[in-house]
Amino acid sequence: MTIRVPKWALVVGAIVAVSVLAFLAGRGSVRDDQASVEESSAEVSAPCVGGLGLDALGRGAGEAFLRTWFGVPPETRVEDFFAVERFECADLDGNRSDELVVQLVAGASGGATPWAIFENVDDAWEPVFMRHGPGGERMVGVRGQRVRTSTPSYAIGDPLCCPTGRRRGVLAFTQGDYVYVPDTGVRSRGIEVSTEGASSVAGIDLETLVPSDATQAFGLPSSVVRDGELCEMRWADIGLTINFANLGGDNPCSDKGAVGSAELEGPAGEQAGWHTEDGLRIGMPIEKMLDLYPRAQTSQNLNPRPEFGIRGRGYALKTKPSIIGEGTTAPSLIARIEDGNVVGIELLVGAAGE
Repeated sequence: MTIRVPKWALVVGAIVAVSVLAFLAGRGSVRDDQASVEESSAEVSAPCVGGLGLDALGRGAGEAFLRTWFGVPPETRVEDFFAVERFECADLDGNRSDELVVQLVAGASGGATPWAIFENVDDAWEPVFMRHGPGGERMVGVRGQRVRTSTPSYAIGDPLCCPTGRRRGVLAFTQGDYVYVPDTGVRSRGIEVSTEGASSVAGIDLETLVPSDATQAFGLPSSVVRDGELCEMRWADIGLTINFANLGGDNPCSDKGAVGSAELEGPAGEQAGWHTEDGLRIGMPIEKMLDLYPRAQTSQNLNPRPEFGIRGRGYALKTKPSIIGEGTTAPSLIARIEDGNVVGIELLVGAAGE
């Protein structure tokens, strides 16, 4: 079984260990207070028993990761920052032993929503799958051997309190690994970029894609944000963002918009399984990336730009003819590298003429 456990796993294990004790004293699970999120299980296994691994305290890089990713104040202990919102127990992998599925929450608005799956190993809970709660995603229940999830979907103008839609998905143990699949949208996770610059995601041609077709292909987006001539559509649970543009004054979020770029990134993008035709994946070490793309180049233009949400130093893996000058080229496929690993994959399309 492939174990997908980020560095912060031990910290979350400590948080769960401390918090779940109170639940086990008198409650089998905690219901989500928001009716729009609630999806109660038809049957819930008896509460998990056994040692809760109180000695599995988070430290070092794990604590640093949680503080950075979720904005834990330096004066606050990490284990005091999070609380257990709900937990459920079920045999998810068919080994006749219950796993513990825990939803954590933090922040006044519940903006940090990581959740995790633990196995009982020698009377200590060990993390076997971690999810950082992309886009406010929550674990909302367990049905049989499947973990159900729900993510808010914000249309243009929706206040943070009140999304008008929801994306839902399922996590299941399949062929030795936990695999997340949304309820709607195509199942392919392939990325292709030709030497001429033509590109596709999940078999969908980005050169001709318009916003309504993107919604039909990937399901209701987690968010749609218009900024002048630009329109960002994001599917947080699969780590996909498509940026549309219209340079002629029309609404870029309408079907007058054309794809400027697409991004696959973060833990959700890695867990979704996005990969290029050459085998590049999010989470891959830079050494393996350079084996696949020995002519990869970086430059000052590809530096991280955190003010625009661009993480990691960029490496141009493929190029295409540039519209700026005859005989010049521009990047068409970029990998973003942070701490020695691929954290994102970008496709520069320019179908709007930019």
